Amino acid sequence: MSIYPDEYQEHVLNAPDVCSGCFSIVRVERELPARGWHAAETYYARNEQTTSVEHVQAETVSETEQVFCECGVASAFDRVWADRDMDRSRFRAMLKRLMHSVERKGLTINRQRMAAHALQAYGRQHTTDDDVQVRIVTDVDAALAQGLNVGLRAAVTSPSASTA
Repeated sequence: MSIYPDEYQEHVLNAPDVCSGCFSIVRVERELPARGWHAAETYYARNEQTTSVEHVQAETVSETEQVFCECGVASAFDRVWADRDMDRSRFRAMLKRLMHSVERKGLTINRQRMAAHALQAYGRQHTTDDDVQVRIVTDVDAALAQGLNVGLRAAVTSPSASTA
C-alpha cells in the first residue's frame, strides 16, 4: 500500500514517462500501425525536448549510450535531490512541471487549487520559534500529492475552472 494517493503514485512516481527528479515528461507514447497479421503496438520513445543521449563508460559497447533527463538523471525513477535540499523556488518550479506533465497525460486539474494547496502543504515545513526560523523537513512528495489530489477533485466539482 502506498502512502501517496493513487493518482500521484500511478501517474507520477510509478510512471515510466515522468522523471522523478524534475517531473518532466521524458518519454512519449508512440504507436506502430498494424501490419499484416501483427496488431498495432504502442511503445515509449525518448522525448527529444527534455532528454539527451550521452556516452558513458560501460562494460559493453551497446551500453555506452544512455538517455539522460535535462536534470541529469539517467532513469525516470532516479532522483539527485533529497527533501532537505528543496527550497521554495525549486519547489515552485517542480510544481509547475508536475502540472504540465499530468495535463499532458490527459488528467484535468484545477491549476490554481492544486498550486495553492501544494504550496500551503510545503509551507507548513517552516515554523517560528522565538524569532528564529526552524526548518522542519517534510515530505516534498506528500505536498505535491496532496496538491494533485485537491486539483483533480476541484476540476471534477467545477469543470469550468479546470484550466484556470
